[in-house]
Amino acid sequence: MTASSPSRSNLGRDILGWIISAPVIAIIAAAIWIAASSVVENMHFARATQQIIGVLAAAHDYAGREKNYTMQSGEDLVASLARIGTLTDIAKDPPPAHFFNPWSGAVQAVAAGPTTMRLETEVPVRDCRRLALFFAKEARSLGLQIMEARSGEGGVWRRFLNEEQDTIVDARPIEAACGDEPEARLALVFRLK
Repeated sequence: MTASSPSRSNLGRDILGWIISAPVIAIIAAAIWIAASSVVENMHFARATQQIIGVLAAAHDYAGREKNYTMQSGEDLVASLARIGTLTDIAKDPPPAHFFNPWSGAVQAVAAGPTTMRLETEVPVRDCRRLALFFAKEARSLGLQIMEARSGEGGVWRRFLNEEQDTIVDARPIEAACGDEPEARLALVFRLK
């Protein structure tokens, strides 16, 4: 054997080292991927709640400034708030004005009555549940009167929060309303005045 060629025992140790270390490296990489995915999902959730609260705050502010302000049922509040310059997260071209949540679902807000706003957004089903539980905890302070959801495009709306309820004590109605399709549509009705 020459001095420059590796011995069979060294080659065997190198291969054995790779066999042992490869799964460890894969496990570490998977853990980093899972942690990063969780961080991204939490950032999406935080951004979605900020968007909903931002639309609510803009509508509250505008309704509070205009003494005789009453909304026409079905009025597109996103377009109205965009026209007066209180929403900056929206695309104005092409009309109608619209914007999207972090999961690329449209966010729509329409007048449900003279002093109420119905905000709807399409979200992944897991986030439908998270958003519903988050807003249910803050229902009274936000003026949230009704919350309902439907699974997928053709699903039936299922209400799980009424203005008579203070809080949701059981998550099962939320689970049933959001359903088991990949996407769900969440609707929140807020009192503005």
